[in-house]
Amino acid sequence: MALVPTYSVCLKKKGTEFNIVDTTGAYHATTNTTGWNSPNEAGSAVTSAYFRITSPSGTIYDYDITTQIPDSITGNIEFTAYSGDWEDGVYQFEYIIVGSASYNICSKRFFSPKIDCCIDKVLYKFVDEYLCDDCYDSEEIISLTYFRDMLHVAALTKNETQIKEALEFLEDLCNV
Repeated sequence: MALVPTYSVCLKKKGTEFNIVDTTGAYHATTNTTGWNSPNEAGSAVTSAYFRITSPSGTIYDYDITTQIPDSITGNIEFTAYSGDWEDGVYQFEYIIVGSASYNICSKRFFSPKIDCCIDKVLYKFVDEYLCDDCYDSEEIISLTYFRDMLHVAALTKNETQIKEALEFLEDLCNV
C-alpha cells in the first residue's frame, strides 16, 4: 500500500485557534498499511509540506509545516496551532506533502465560533437570570436555539445555502 495521509482539525480557545493533527500514524503491516515509514513515505523524504486554510470569505492562509514533520514518525503529529480571528462558515483545508511522491488531501468543515459564543452568552444569561422563573420572553431563546440547530443540521448535510441563510439570521440576532 501507499501512504494515505489523514488529519483532523478542531477550533479551540474560544474560536481563535485551529488545532491540526496529522492522524496518519506509523506504518504497521497488519493495522496501518497506509501509514508513514517503510515501505511507504518516511518523514525524512518530505521536502515540502504545508497546510492551507481557505476561509469562508476566500482568504487563503498557507502554513509551512515542513520542519514539523519528523524524520521518523511514530504516531500522530500535532502541528503548531494557527491563531486568528476566524469567521463563521465553511472552511476548506488542504494538507499538501511533497517527497518522493506528492499528496494533496482536501476537506471542507463548518465552524461557527462567533455565533456559538453569542448563543452561549445568551443561554448563560437566560439560565442565570430566569432559571425556575416563568416570567420571561422566550422568543429570543427559541429563535437562537432553533436557528443554531438548523445551522448544525445544514452543516451535517453540507448544505452551504442553508448554512449561509441560518448564519445570516443568527448574525443579525447576535449583532456579529
